Amino acid sequence: MNTNFTPVASSQISGYQYDARNQTLRIAFNRGGVYEYSNVPPEVSEQVFNAASVGSEFSRVIKGNPSKYPFIKIG
Repeated sequence: MNTNFTPVASSQISGYQYDARNQTLRIAFNRGGVYEYSNVPPEVSEQVFNAASVGSEFSRVIKGNPSKYPFIKIG
């Protein structure tokens, strides 16, 4: 994982980067791949990474809403 990523304790996600100015969230997954999600407000990012289960909250809030939070694979 890139050293600029904040590590998380999750079976799905190894780390993340969040850019509040551009409202972009980059997620590095444990099984490989880095994805960038757009239009993610700061409060949504905080909700996900402060949850008891980061992976479940990410799947429910962000991954489960691809029309609201479009994404691209970047790595």
